[in-house]
Amino acid sequence: MRLHLILIICALSVAISCKDTKQAPKKEAIPPVESMPTPAEPKEIPKTSTFGKLQGKWQSTEDPKSFLIFEGTKRIALYQGREPDSQPFKLAANCDDEKATYSKVKTLYILSDGICWSIDAINSEHLELTYVDRGNILTYKKVTQ
Repeated sequence: MRLHLILIICALSVAISCKDTKQAPKKEAIPPVESMPTPAEPKEIPKTSTFGKLQGKWQSTEDPKSFLIFEGTKRIALYQGREPDSQPFKLAANCDDEKATYSKVKTLYILSDGICWSIDAINSEHLELTYVDRGNILTYKKVTQ
C-alpha cells in the first residue's frame, strides 16, 4: 500500500513538473487608425517604357478624323461622328500572346478584341503600327491638349 502511495505521489510530481511552460504569444496591439501609415500611391507608369509611351491621345497622320487613345489598359478608337469603341488591350511578345521575356523581344504587339498590331516605332511624338492581318501600316502623331 505504501508502495502504491509512493508511486502515485511520484507520478503526480512528474506530471506537475512536466506542465507546459510555454506561454501563448502576446497579441500586438492594433494602433489607432490615425497612426497607421497610408498606403503608397500607385506607381506611375514609366514614360520611357513602351506601355508608358503609348498612353495618351494619338491622331492618324493619314486621316485627321481618326484617333486612338490609350488610357491604362484601355484602347479607345475614335472617329469623328461615330461612337467611341473602347476595348481592353495588352502588350504581348507576339500575336499568339505566348509567354516571353520582353527584354528578348524585338517587336511588341498590341492585342485587343482579337486584333493584333505590331508596334514598329514609338516615341513621344510618333507611333507606327502594322495591322498584322492585312499588313496595313498606320501612323499617328501625339496630340497634346
